Amino acid sequence: MLLHHARNVQQQQGLSALLRLLCKYLKRKLGRYSPGYYDFGYQQWLKRATSQPYPRSPSSTPVISILVPVFNVEERWLREMIASVQAQTYRHWELCMVNDCATDSHVEAVLNECAQSDPRIRVEHHVSNLGIAETSNSTLKLATGAFIVLLDHDDLLASNALERLVTAAESHPQADLFYSDEDKLDASGNRTTPFFKPDFSPALLHSQNYFGHLIMLSRDLIDQIGGFQSGFDGAQDYDLVLRASEQATQIIRLPEVLYHWRQIPGSTAAIYAEKDYAWDAGQRALQAHLDRANVQASAEKGELPGTYSVKHTIVGQPFVSIIIPFRNEIALLEQCFHGLLNNTRWQQFEIIAVDNQSDKTEVEALKQRWIENDRVRFVTFDKPFNFSAICNHGVAQSKGEYVVLLNNDVEIRSENWLENLLGYAQQPETGAVGAKLLYPDHRVQHMGIVIGIGDSAGHPFKGFPESENGYFGRLKITSNVSAVTAALLMVNKQKYVAVGGFDEKTFSVALNDVDFCLKLRKDGFLNIVTPEVYAIHYESKTRGADSSSTNKERYATEVAAFQSKWTDLLNAGDPYYNPNLTLESEDYRLKYL
Repeated sequence: MLLHHARNVQQQQGLSALLRLLCKYLKRKLGRYSPGYYDFGYQQWLKRATSQPYPRSPSSTPVISILVPVFNVEERWLREMIASVQAQTYRHWELCMVNDCATDSHVEAVLNECAQSDPRIRVEHHVSNLGIAETSNSTLKLATGAFIVLLDHDDLLASNALERLVTAAESHPQADLFYSDEDKLDASGNRTTPFFKPDFSPALLHSQNYFGHLIMLSRDLIDQIGGFQSGFDGAQDYDLVLRASEQATQIIRLPEVLYHWRQIPGSTAAIYAEKDYAWDAGQRALQAHLDRANVQASAEKGELPGTYSVKHTIVGQPFVSIIIPFRNEIALLEQCFHGLLNNTRWQQFEIIAVDNQSDKTEVEALKQRWIENDRVRFVTFDKPFNFSAICNHGVAQSKGEYVVLLNNDVEIRSENWLENLLGYAQQPETGAVGAKLLYPDHRVQHMGIVIGIGDSAGHPFKGFPESENGYFGRLKITSNVSAVTAALLMVNKQKYVAVGGFDEKTFSVALNDVDFCLKLRKDGFLNIVTPEVYAIHYESKTRGADSSSTNKERYATEVAAFQSKWTDLLNAGDPYYNPNLTLESEDYRLKYL
């Protein structure tokens, strides 16, 4: 039956539709979003991607210096790495390789042979082992190019990698730091595990070295930051990009797979699974980065190998106002109150419950039960339901330096939730901070919002089991996103007021939180979502879902208004989501061209 249906789908709708059908089948069959799920269809995607015409070739010819520190490596991998450089469509390069006193005798012989056969290859041999950071500096001393590219001794460059980098440098003359998408090579040479990355995301970079490879820096930038630093062996590239990101004029992502990591035992691509020293070095590099930026925080290891968590120190005793709109539904509201009062370690807060025309007698009884609690205030919004207006009314009544917008159908489950939100919200560059929200059955409801999914915006990973890591660990780490849901959102009150709060006229019910976050981003602030704050969300228990028959017309009007207001962003694509990923679903699968 399945085969018959699959044959019909392919014949009537094409191969892309068949692949989507099989993806859905695998999810049901496996019962989880395994790493193999993200590989599914990659070979077909590669065929289509490589058949697409590329933009123009570069008109300038700057020399690109490729730095390769070399130690013990199989001869075939070393030769293949060198061959991938020699096969570049862009010819103006120099390959700078330094042998860090390898004990494998073939290393010196291969390097000398290649240097003698190609004048663009420059080689040096250490007389003692200095480690990868100092060896990287030795390669840098050999370099004469205007741009510096980093390459590991057993990895491969895509044949057009340098050409695409130089073209990007021409298109962005102010940019001095570039990175690309990547994939991995298994022991048989098969390409797997593509990693399609977002634009520059400081919070994500603080959570993992997602830059990975391919990286290109201007020579001026790498000289300015002093090259590689000793003491970070195993994470010397992470330390480098952290320091480079502090000084870079502009950082550009190329959404193309230009680098292939060799995923074999002992390789960089597998190192975090085998040894802790790289993870330790990365933690020290991140702490040094935070210290240089005068951020009062500690860098800690994350839940997943190779990831990190920034624990901010709260400055002062900021007061927080928690705004909770409600109408009737007293059981939900009391559950919310108890969750806040019993699961909140930070004590500098007030609760403002905004009553929107409740008409049940039980509501007055509830108010009387809570009247003596000095943390809880009730205010009235006696107008027809308008979520934006209700939130704005609650914020106007608040005393806090920071405000939290919280749905009455949210149950807090982490006692340090306010400290974690405050830690990010106190940073001057931060706009809104959101949390990981779960359905009652502990599937993911929210972990940030992607602009362009569906008709306007969508929730990536919606429906994933709580135990899943998500796309390259995204469900377990903090990152920047375009928007977060107002079901649980913290923001500095001054920033809320500065952007005009929620748009009461245009987005009375839906998309108001997305619009609000985009206004913050337009003003230069960065929105963040963190799994370190999590709660149960009994979604739309009060007002009902937007898809219900009574809400469809209103929702369609708000979607049309959103599409009109944010046309440029929808056309350009969400910067925190890669254009090689689908906008047809919320599971981060590949986009079929």
